[in-house]
Amino acid sequence: MDKRQRKAFFRRLTCICIAALLIVQSGMYLNTDAVYAEADQDAYIVITKDDEKAEKLKEDHTVLAENGDALTVELTDSQAAQMETDKDIVCVEKDFTIEAEAETGKDMVKPLDENWNLDFRITKMKTFAEAAGYTNSSVLSDFGKLQTK
Repeated sequence: MDKRQRKAFFRRLTCICIAALLIVQSGMYLNTDAVYAEADQDAYIVITKDDEKAEKLKEDHTVLAENGDALTVELTDSQAAQMETDKDIVCVEKDFTIEAEAETGKDMVKPLDENWNLDFRITKMKTFAEAAGYTNSSVLSDFGKLQTK
C-alpha cells in the first residue's frame, strides 16, 4: 500500500468508527424498558368460562364491578381485541350507559282508587251477583269476603 491508499483507508475507518459511535450513543439514550401509554382505557364487560380465568383477570386488570364470571374491567381497545381471541373468554363488550329522562308528574303514579276504580268494580260485581241469583251470604261463602267502602 502506498501512502495515498493508507490515508484513504484510515479516513474511511475513522468515518465508520464515528458513525458506529453515534449509533451506539443514540441507542444508549433510548429507554427500552419504558412502557408507553396506549390509548385511553375504557370499561369492558368480560364474561369468562371459568373462575380461574376470572381470578387471573382480577390480578392483571382493574376490575370496576363483578358478578360471578362477568367482570367489568378497564381495558384498551387492543387488549379487548386480544381477549376476544382467548378460548377461555366467552364475550368481550364495551360497557355503556343508557341515559333517558325520567317521567314525572301526576300521570306517572296514580292513587289506588283512581287507578283501579275499585268502588265502581265492587258495585258492578255486586249487581251482577244479585242478578245471577246470589245472595250476600252465598257470595261471601263462595268467593270470600267482599269489601265495600
